[in-house]
Formats: sequence, C-alpha cells, structure tokens
Amino acid sequence: MTWPRLFDAAFFMYQHVLLHELGHHHDFQYRHKRALPGARRWKEVSAEEHKWRLARTRGWGLWCELQRRGKI
Repeated sequence: MTWPRLFDAAFFMYQHVLLHELGHHHDFQYRHKRALPGARRWKEVSAEEHKWRLARTRGWGLWCELQRRGKI
C-alpha cells in the first residue's frame, strides 16, 4: 500500500490503529468497573467507541496544526 503523503499514513496509524488499541487497553484496565459481554464482537465495538471518543480530543488538532505548518 502506498500513501500520497506521509501525513496520510500517520493519520491512519493514529486514528485507526493506535486509538483503537487504546480502547482495548481502557476496557482491560477498567473491566472491574464496567463488565462487558465476553464476545469478541462486543470488545471490538467498545474499542471503536473509545476510538471515536479519543479522536475528538485536542491531541489530533495539534498534530494537524503541526502538519499545516510543515513540521511533520
């Protein structure tokens, strides 16, 4: 797979990989507070929900600002 810009590859890795995996980490760390069904499907759904919640944070906006300025 090729990416037109390095920034596009970084976006994919950040949004679709890192944040999704952080969602799994959150569920694992806080499983005693909110038990989820054991099915893999529900774990993936929960990780995706966490991904979108984390994507709305300020961190990605700062990264976009650096890219706009040509720092990335």
